[in-house]
Amino acid sequence: MNDFLATTITVPERAKAVSIVTKEFMQNGIPYKLYMDKEHRGIWWNQARMFVDLCELNSEKHIITTTDDIEFKSDWLERVERVLSETDYEIIALFTNQNTKPDNDLGVRRARYRMWMYDQAVVWRKGVLNQRFIDGLMAYCESPDRTQKELRHLDCMMSAYTFDSGYKCCTLRPNAIRLQNIKSVVGHSIVIKEN
Repeated sequence: MNDFLATTITVPERAKAVSIVTKEFMQNGIPYKLYMDKEHRGIWWNQARMFVDLCELNSEKHIITTTDDIEFKSDWLERVERVLSETDYEIIALFTNQNTKPDNDLGVRRARYRMWMYDQAVVWRKGVLNQRFIDGLMAYCESPDRTQKELRHLDCMMSAYTFDSGYKCCTLRPNAIRLQNIKSVVGHSIVIKEN
């Protein structure tokens, strides 16, 4: 039985891009759900409803959350399974645009600062996404201490929240995914590079 459940945020215009993501899930027998923003309410709205749903689900599976503009490297799942079985990291980002080195032979780098997470592909260990998580996030979002960057981008808010809340977080090094060569929905100009 598969130990994973996946979700991907997308918009109708990116059907070709998201099919690359869902094909990988299907090939690995990972059930998935698309969070389709048909009315173009925005990435914050789409990600927020995805996380609310996932926390209410309180799944007994590891959760994979992705954007629609990625493609997986061939060994991504084996690397994730190894980190889950050999460490106690709770949140594992599969991508960073930073040139960082791993801390150990497993190829993980512990989160060292608040803006550690890129949201393109993240694995949440079983039980992390639950009611306590979402309640804590909602309270965190309402704090007057939030920065403009956090208020504008849910991935920045999520990165700061998980770090400040003491979740054990890491990033796989080198990246377990790469970005497709398509324009960012929010206008970011991330340089596509292998790292």
